[in-house]
Amino acid sequence: SAKWIREHCEFNAQECLAQNISCHCLAITGCKDFQVRDEFCKPEVAHGLVPKALSIEVHRPTNLTHALRSSEGPSKILDINKDYTKMGKLPLDGEVLSITDAWLDKIVFEVDTVASA
Repeated sequence: SAKWIREHCEFNAQECLAQNISCHCLAITGCKDFQVRDEFCKPEVAHGLVPKALSIEVHRPTNLTHALRSSEGPSKILDINKDYTKMGKLPLDGEVLSITDAWLDKIVFEVDTVASA
């Protein structure tokens, strides 16, 4: 609807992140993601986006797409719908799962260690 599009275009995601995020953050954006620029996952940029975060860890897997699946071939914006349909049937990227698992272990165990000290 026109109202949704207008509200979507008016929403300032960067301002919202900067004002409201005060927890530990994990940012993963693939280099083949057409919907989010991978430079947002450069450490200096990510810290600027969430300045109140307790910590931030960033990753930019080379072949990762917005669908959290890897794409080995060249990515083309005109093929995005077809590619996402195919990728949606595949398991999540193994590197994303490993990164997330390691980050969760680190955050959970660091928090538990500090809380019990």
